[in-house]
Amino acid sequence: MIQKAANALTKFSAKAKAHSPEILLIAGIAGAVGTVILACVGTRKLDAVLEDSKQRIDEAKETVVENEDEQTTSNNQKALVLAYAQTSLDFAKIYGPAVMLGGLSIYCLLSSHRIMKDRNESLAAAYTTVYTAFKQYRDRVAEKIGAEAEKEIRYAVEKKKVDETETDENGKQKKLKKSIDIATMPSGYAKFFDECSREWVKDPELNLMFLRGKQAMLNNKLQACGFVFLNEVYRELDLCEPTQEGQVVGWYYTPEHPSFIDFGIYNTNRSTERFVNGYERSILLDFNVDGVIIDKL
Repeated sequence: MIQKAANALTKFSAKAKAHSPEILLIAGIAGAVGTVILACVGTRKLDAVLEDSKQRIDEAKETVVENEDEQTTSNNQKALVLAYAQTSLDFAKIYGPAVMLGGLSIYCLLSSHRIMKDRNESLAAAYTTVYTAFKQYRDRVAEKIGAEAEKEIRYAVEKKKVDETETDENGKQKKLKKSIDIATMPSGYAKFFDECSREWVKDPELNLMFLRGKQAMLNNKLQACGFVFLNEVYRELDLCEPTQEGQVVGWYYTPEHPSFIDFGIYNTNRSTERFVNGYERSILLDFNVDGVIIDKL
């Protein structure tokens, strides 16, 4: 029984520690509500306390004025000080619990924030380690088999034949079969720019101009601010709701690290040519993020 109780207590402690930010947040909010309630209850008693305090202080002041003897006056002045002290004590009794509970609530909220901040920093460090290891692995593979072959493996590129219409020098149109590369497995940051975006229109050329303009604008922002998060790009293109990874990954720019933002519009390892040439109105954008940048700000 003792062993079972110890095991149950250990599991409970582990769960409580895992959910400590939520517990502290709820406790802080509940404490804040309790602080308001206690303050309101104390305020209801305030009139009676103020009346008693006023009477006590007025009596002490009258006694000081009526007595001209130096020793007696000194004692009466002490009585006046005690009257003020008693008044302060009465106020402390009324609002002391509210102040203490409010301070405890603030402590819970700050502790919740600190725990979450520490966990986020740990997650960012772990993600950076994994991303760095993966990038080094990609570099070794590219060095071994070539950069193009590495891209084909990473994006699972497949050949696909499509029909295209070309006009010869005599003005005659003829249909041709053309082979293009299609990435069947883009990166986890890739998003379609299509009808789901409010910035998308039915004209391929206008979509291309819009994407070029946004890419140039975001690169200017990158050079001016020194960093751009992936969620900012998603928001500018209205691609999707902010993502958890988009809040920590992106691009950072320094003179030693002159990064740039690329939407992958002209990536030859995907079927982007039909979009660029005006045959398609939508495109799968794959962003060349630098990785986790939150620790570089």
